[in-house]
Amino acid sequence: MIAPASPSITLWLSVLLGAYLLAGGMAALLRGELWAELIADFERSPALVMISGAIAFAVGSLIVSVHNEWTSPAAAIVSATGWIALAEGLTLIAAPQLWLSLARPMMRYARPSGVAMLVVGAFLLSSAIARPLVPSA
Repeated sequence: MIAPASPSITLWLSVLLGAYLLAGGMAALLRGELWAELIADFERSPALVMISGAIAFAVGSLIVSVHNEWTSPAAAIVSATGWIALAEGLTLIAAPQLWLSLARPMMRYARPSGVAMLVVGAFLLSSAIARPLVPSA
């Protein structure tokens, strides 16, 4: 059995995921019209789909293996993100057409998705900043 995640793991993952979500949110707001084109390009490259699936699976597995905590809102978001990435990776590897069939309709909602990403990213960063990342001795 994996030991429970320490609070410092939640904080560090909150910073990393928060920064990633802020960048993704800004990209969706500023360049959301490109999302449909990105998915079309992605769909034309089976190698890119497979590599992206492997990376998403690896990242999700890593997060889940060190952080499967649901004790606070930030911890729950971090853990849920890990499980979502793991599932996304497996789907991209095993059933890419299923993932693409779910992703295509979402392209209409790039800007609302960007706002949601900004809100969640800001929440994660603020929850980490509100507590020190390095525990005091």
